[in-house]
Amino acid sequence: MVYVIIGVLQRSLAFLILPFVTRVLSPSDYGRVSVVVTTLSLVGVILGASLEVPLFRALARGGTQAERIFRWSRLYLLWLLPSLCIGVATVLWLLCLRGADGFGIWAVELASAGLTASLTFYALPVVRATDRLGLYAGLALTWMFSLVAGKLLFLGWLLPGPAGWVTSDLLSGAVAWISVLLLVQPPAISKATSDPEGSPASPWSFAVMCLPLVPHRLAFWGLTSLSRPALLLVASVKDVGLFSFAANVAAVSMTLLAELNRSVLLEYSREQFPAPSSATRQIAQTQLMAALLIPTMVAIGVTIFGQAIVGSAYYPALRLIALLLVGQVFYGVYLVPMNYLVQSAGLFRWSSFASVFGAAWILVSVLVAGSLDSLPLVALGNSGGYLVMAGGAICLVRLAKLRVNWALLLPPATIALPMTLAFAAATTSLLMFPRLDRWLPLVLALCALVVVIAMGLTTYGLRGVRQIMPRRARTK
Repeated sequence: MVYVIIGVLQRSLAFLILPFVTRVLSPSDYGRVSVVVTTLSLVGVILGASLEVPLFRALARGGTQAERIFRWSRLYLLWLLPSLCIGVATVLWLLCLRGADGFGIWAVELASAGLTASLTFYALPVVRATDRLGLYAGLALTWMFSLVAGKLLFLGWLLPGPAGWVTSDLLSGAVAWISVLLLVQPPAISKATSDPEGSPASPWSFAVMCLPLVPHRLAFWGLTSLSRPALLLVASVKDVGLFSFAANVAAVSMTLLAELNRSVLLEYSREQFPAPSSATRQIAQTQLMAALLIPTMVAIGVTIFGQAIVGSAYYPALRLIALLLVGQVFYGVYLVPMNYLVQSAGLFRWSSFASVFGAAWILVSVLVAGSLDSLPLVALGNSGGYLVMAGGAICLVRLAKLRVNWALLLPPATIALPMTLAFAAATTSLLMFPRLDRWLPLVLALCALVVVIAMGLTTYGLRGVRQIMPRRARTK
């Protein structure tokens, strides 16, 4: 639970500072920053993210392969990748000094992306897989503090505008890299477990093993980020800024669902087929119920507090959030079959298909709807991509002939039906924003309903935690 809370805080920072950002950046400036940041996040997606799952899985299972994979990952993610990014950023900065306009903020953000990769794809997976909670909290909170302090310092005072944003990112990236270098040491790895068949024996074979995960990560980037640069091709920078704001708020649901999922990866990675066991059955049911509960809570929160937390220039974006939250429900569904496919069965080569089709759907829908000058259609197309992805993940599990009893994973109807109705009503009330006069009683009633359901889910989840944690302790 502590891992989930810290992870949520870490990944929610962009949302937490939005009230400040919407008052110091115009939608056009926010759109420009969003395109730069999301485009350069490709650096980590292509060059670093594919190591995260094999590294976590190896350390969780132990054996001599875990020691080798740790050593190779450390060399690459702590030294080689940051050096490459800083080198290319230096070339871009020199071009900027010679009069090439526009390269400056791209250079600074590229250097930041390379430095931050050492924390995101190396340090945090290592300390989480080895269950070093204190170190995990120290690394995450240090990075969070530097990021927030940098945004407040540069955007609010020293360097307002897009340049201040990327400069604060560089500062937090440098703090993250130094923290990783000083604090993350080789973990104690149990060698009692025999290496599984096909374990990498060289850095090259490890790279070949990670390669099938690149399309999956790339496609997932397409699902979460491609809409911003793609929309810029057919819409104004201001529209890109409004849509980016809405997408960042809706992504709070994804953050919470992803962190919940990360907290239970150990159980999925130890699962045997036929599935589910009693442990993953309760976990999967909780995840599916959270897929409805969390977007509902986000919709209610934005409906009630939207006018207070954002600048008036961003009001048109709030209605888009309701449409984007539909996609977050399907994202929560997608996580369960993908955990059985990748974590339990280790079928990395299958991992990209569902997300590739989802990303392709989003790209086409963004270009078509954007050319029609309709941001609501863009948002609906984005949610449609997550629906495609969830359906594709379930089909992949069936095609791989994994023995999963889906009926056992479905949540109780007595909880699922009220949650579905609450989600529908909450998103409808958000679509009516800011005309909330007749919707406010409904929203307050929904708040009470969600609180009751959340308490029930918490009780249900804690009961599962009490069953799981002794089992996890015995397997260490």
